[in-house]
Amino acid sequence: LDGSESSNTRNVNMGGNSMSIVSKSKVTFDGAKMNIATSTDMNGTPRESTVSVWLEGGNMVVESKAPGRNGGEPTVTKQTYKKG
Repeated sequence: LDGSESSNTRNVNMGGNSMSIVSKSKVTFDGAKMNIATSTDMNGTPRESTVSVWLEGGNMVVESKAPGRNGGEPTVTKQTYKKG
């Protein structure tokens, strides 16, 4: 989590076709909030997503933002986790 870019490759099978998907991620911090920006090339189609993690009132909050379908509005989800 030093701010350098990391690269991850996944081999997937889609409809009987095998392909490698490469994702590159970079972590930044905004105060106590950790932000992970990921860029993925899906067979020539770029996809950008973000995940932010922070503590709020003793709970861990995870917010994810991914591109919308067919050029639509991005999908944002927010989950709160309570210890115990």
